[in-house]
Amino acid sequence: MWPDHSVAKADVSQSCVAVDAAFRAAKDLVGDCVAAATNAFEDDAPRVVDAFRAGSKIGQSVAKLDAKIARLIPLATTHAAALAAWGEPNIGVLLEAAQTVLRDTNAAQEKALADLPGKTAELYEAKGQLFGLLKKLNRAASRSFKGKQEKRRAYNLDILYRRGAKKPTKAA
Repeated sequence: MWPDHSVAKADVSQSCVAVDAAFRAAKDLVGDCVAAATNAFEDDAPRVVDAFRAGSKIGQSVAKLDAKIARLIPLATTHAAALAAWGEPNIGVLLEAAQTVLRDTNAAQEKALADLPGKTAELYEAKGQLFGLLKKLNRAASRSFKGKQEKRRAYNLDILYRRGAKKPTKAA
């Protein structure tokens, strides 16, 4: 490995950690906002609750989370008093801040990925595509082998993560 390659790889790793932390914090905040709205409006204004809950599942998509936050900010601002009564004061401002951090860290990650040497970027792209295919295979196996844990376990993706599969614990 040459020096600029190792620096670029380190930048990508650091930016991935930053995006992951920003994503989790923003997703938690969205959950808190929706929960407060549900408590505040469930009985009297169910359409308001529907507006807070609207949208597709976020999953692990930064773009979907960003879009959800963009939709929630005006709702949270409009209904700030009701949300504050349920423990979420200034939720609109907090959502704006979370969105800014999410966008900034994601932009830094995209820049770090763009700065990778060509072959490394191609490798990361191929690994990402492979991981997507493995997830599809895992979902198909889960559906095909319902009730057959031993066969399903063969398609488990835990081995792909750094810590590997969880080891079974012995009963005391």
